[in-house]
Amino acid sequence: RQVGLLASLGANTARVDVAWASLQESGPTSWTSWYVQRLDTFVAKANAKGITPLITLDETPCWASSAPETLKQGCTGRYWDRRTQDWAPTDAGDFARAAAWVAKRYAGKIAALELWNEPNYDDYGTVNLRTESVGTTKAVAYARMVEAAYPAVKAVAPSVPVLAGALSYADTGFYNALVAAGLKSYDGFSVHPYTDGRSPDAVGSAEWRKVDFSAGMVAFRAAMVAKGQGAKPLWITEAGWTNCTAGSMMCVSETEQAAWTARSVTIARS
Repeated sequence: RQVGLLASLGANTARVDVAWASLQESGPTSWTSWYVQRLDTFVAKANAKGITPLITLDETPCWASSAPETLKQGCTGRYWDRRTQDWAPTDAGDFARAAAWVAKRYAGKIAALELWNEPNYDDYGTVNLRTESVGTTKAVAYARMVEAAYPAVKAVAPSVPVLAGALSYADTGFYNALVAAGLKSYDGFSVHPYTDGRSPDAVGSAEWRKVDFSAGMVAFRAAMVAKGQGAKPLWITEAGWTNCTAGSMMCVSETEQAAWTARSVTIARS
């Protein structure tokens, strides 16, 4: 139903989360049959409607997670409720093998393979990539994951674009930390330039440049150029405004939502 609705809107791609934790529930050499079947079905139905999915691979299986044993508890019980999937893998090679498996299986059927979702995000009680138990920073852990996954994917599916980042906001600070940690292997860098309910043309203080759309993306491109990565494209894989009425600063009207969405495309094209 959702694929049909997307097609009726004229969409030619759809971003979908694929949970590594579900894909390899039981260990590094097995693949969860019901989940693979579900993913196969989604990709096939999307392709049949002229939609090429963008797959985002995230969430670490308990057996591969660097979560402390107080949370893993031998991977028994409802370990997913203890959020073991939010922790970086102990061995980045395990993530690389999963990424390569996905890329090889769906080569020619997907728009790109995005490695993790918003590893820099840490707010409102949610952390998308935890590393405290292994004594390293999120930037270092994520850079290791990308540098392990990129060559593994290219070895089996060279035509599949590999996206790094998927950063929450136009976060140049985290990007610079990734480069300092050794990140260099990607075909495109993914950013989510939300503005927290402000116009895409709004410009705030330099301290909060990452929550600007236009100025934030200009600053992010400048950071890539400064690090010698200017030849690689930016992918905006999340952006938008919420037409809610709850009184939050995030809420906008439908008229603003429509106008700002169109304006954001014009800005991105420039």
